[in-house]
Amino acid sequence: MLLAPEHAALLEVEEDLGQPVSSFEASGGHVTRLDLSCNLKALHFSLPASLGNLSSLQALGLLNNLSASLPDSIGNLHSLQLLNLQSNRLAALPETVGAMASLEELLLVKNQLTSLPDTIGNLRTLQILDLLENPLVALPETITQLSSLQVLTGTNLVLTETLERWINDNGIMTHRVADNSEAHWKRWRME
Repeated sequence: MLLAPEHAALLEVEEDLGQPVSSFEASGGHVTRLDLSCNLKALHFSLPASLGNLSSLQALGLLNNLSASLPDSIGNLHSLQLLNLQSNRLAALPETVGAMASLEELLLVKNQLTSLPDTIGNLRTLQILDLLENPLVALPETITQLSSLQVLTGTNLVLTETLERWINDNGIMTHRVADNSEAHWKRWRME
């Protein structure tokens, strides 16, 4: 059973979506996992700002929704560890993404990203950043502030000398492909 504030937050998300949320897990009365993958009716769906009210959320799956943007309130998800945004139409991430202090995995495969916000460097716990199949070619220098990063993937990424040196000095595993092949890793799903 959910505690009143968490239940109210989930009901608000359902109301904003215009449909019930059936794929979630709760622990100790708090919503900890929410999977809205392949679940949204409208092709150009925008996620509701009320999503940011799920303060105990640890994993959020939003795969294959064709979402074009994220609400700024996404930055309120301070407990979030996994954010899976694969196969959407995101052209940019909000600056508030840098406020997700617990984020460990950020999966952005198959979007339309052309840049990342400088605030990405604030994600000190980020271990995996998957950017394959995006038109992104450069990374912000603030990426060197990601002290926990272990894996960085991308398509057609051009790294500055500073970024190359930082990757090599920190033993970060990289996977860069020069086309839109199916070479990306399959492990990154909500399970």
